[in-house]
Amino acid sequence: METLTQEQLRAAARIQNPEVRAIVLQPPSDTDPNGSYTGVPADGSKPVQDADDL
Repeated sequence: METLTQEQLRAAARIQNPEVRAIVLQPPSDTDPNGSYTGVPADGSKPVQDADDL
């Protein structure tokens, strides 16, 4: 499992609500390797929204 980047950690540090910060800091999921549900792909790529996500 990959760790979060320094940029992601800095962005999360600006979030004041602890519940929201905990959600943002969740690492990629073993059960969602493409990040289609969580938005956190295991390979570090940026998720793409397509027509079935709308």
